[in-house]
Amino acid sequence: MDWLTFFSSSINALAWPASIIIVILILKKPILELLPYLKNLKIYNIQLEFDKGIKEAKNLAEVANLPEMTPNEMASTPSKTVSSDINSSLIIVTHKELTTYFDKLATDNPRVAILEAWLLIEDAIVRYAKKNNLFYLKKSTPTDILKILVEKNMLSINISEIIEQLRILRNKSVHELDFNLKPSQAQEYIDLALRVLGSLGMNDAS
Repeated sequence: MDWLTFFSSSINALAWPASIIIVILILKKPILELLPYLKNLKIYNIQLEFDKGIKEAKNLAEVANLPEMTPNEMASTPSKTVSSDINSSLIIVTHKELTTYFDKLATDNPRVAILEAWLLIEDAIVRYAKKNNLFYLKKSTPTDILKILVEKNMLSINISEIIEQLRILRNKSVHELDFNLKPSQAQEYIDLALRVLGSLGMNDAS
């Protein structure tokens, strides 16, 4: 191979990597300028997904004819909130007192409100299993208990689907911290959660 051939081959070998570097340098600034818009687009999509999830849960609730507790109806609820475990002692409150508590929490901290509402659902699932004498499920997770309740026809598929949708929404609210969760969205979630709690016998204060 003569030097001209060697030189030509070397140029050809370097041409493609060099072109890539040049393109990157040219596009670096536009790409960096585009990143905030891409982030905003992601946040917007999460917002849409959350609203869509709420709508789907509402539709499922209507199909399942979920009950709604009246303002003065009694409800049993854990005496502690986020920091409590499922074996915490219970207190008896009215539905109105419970919604008043959640209304304020949804305004002050929508994410915490959703988390607490979800914890009430998990607690209600465990107590529902105990009420149906499924004591061997004591160490099972609420998700596993829910599956077994459906398998044993102790809970309808419709209600389990609503609970699953609320679980997904809870995960979005906890893990997707970039999007601005509105108090109104938290309130819609809480309204659905309370209807689920009613279907699981939360309003049975006996």
